[in-house]
Amino acid sequence: MIYFISDNHWGHKSVIHMQNRPFINIMDMNNSMIESWNSVVKPYDEVYYLGDLSYKMNGNALSMILNKLNGKIYLIRGNHDKDRVINKCINRFEWIKDYYTFNYEYNDKNYKFVLFHYPIWSWDGMWRGTIHICGHTHDNSKHYFENHPGRIVNVSCEMINYKPISIIDIINIMKEKNVIHP
Repeated sequence: MIYFISDNHWGHKSVIHMQNRPFINIMDMNNSMIESWNSVVKPYDEVYYLGDLSYKMNGNALSMILNKLNGKIYLIRGNHDKDRVINKCINRFEWIKDYYTFNYEYNDKNYKFVLFHYPIWSWDGMWRGTIHICGHTHDNSKHYFENHPGRIVNVSCEMINYKPISIIDIINIMKEKNVIHP
């Protein structure tokens, strides 16, 4: 299965209060998010991580967290994903990119996805069914995503209950929003 998530900000103490996260401290946040991740992602699954793994965390500490997570991880770089940190855990990623597109077949229908850390107003195939998956905004832009005329899904961890969301769930959300057709 393919999953998506972003903006966990592993080890970022201030994000707990800034985003009103339901955690007592960093240890509670990190452990809870590891448990949530592994409750849905199996070792053979693929996870597209859409940026902002950590904030002010050293690469060795981040590597320890990443090694506890199930699945093959593909990183779409976010604004907090600094080379000096990412390079310490580069072996944990299948690849690292800034932007990525791919096709996925489900129930005899082909879906195209555009992955980018930041929400964008226009993307390749926007009016032809392409779904844009992003993060970056945490839960600060619910109104923007609910009223955007295109097909955009915010996978910031606060928006998806701190656990990766499957590609099938995203397709079903788009069908419920009536922006793609079965």
